[in-house]
Amino acid sequence: KLDAVERLHRRDELGAVGARKLETYLNRIAIDADGKTTRLMCLMELWAGCRSIELARLTVDDVRRGIYQTPPHVYLYRKGRTAKTAHAVRPALASMLIEAIGDRDGKEPLFVSKSHRNLGGAWSVKSIENRIRQAIEAAGLKTDRISPHSLRHTNVNEMLRAGVSIENVAAYE
Repeated sequence: KLDAVERLHRRDELGAVGARKLETYLNRIAIDADGKTTRLMCLMELWAGCRSIELARLTVDDVRRGIYQTPPHVYLYRKGRTAKTAHAVRPALASMLIEAIGDRDGKEPLFVSKSHRNLGGAWSVKSIENRIRQAIEAAGLKTDRISPHSLRHTNVNEMLRAGVSIENVAAYE
């Protein structure tokens, strides 16, 4: 039995049905730049297991360096690491990343802020999490135990259900 503090901090995964429901919503809103940005942020967490902080740090170069390789990958500062490491992404996600970088180049953030306070800079972690939280709610998945980090939990659990060993999942994360 969980005590009150554990229940407060515990996060659930979306599950296969919730993930599909979120994906359906994201595909429906991906008709303009904002919708495509929201879809890409959510799917980077859901399909690639990225953390919001990793998305905030992601640059065009981090994508461009590996996205055309086989398998396609991006370079991320993973938790507790001081150097960027390659992180494989699904081909469908690679296509979205290629579209997102367009003809941009260099150290420019992948997710560029349009806020008057940070115009042209990287999105903050809080802004990314708020955008993902809004998508989760709009998809009808909001509960006290579902958060942006739940997308990452869903990714890990889907890998385990697909037969990936716990050691490989731990190395991946």
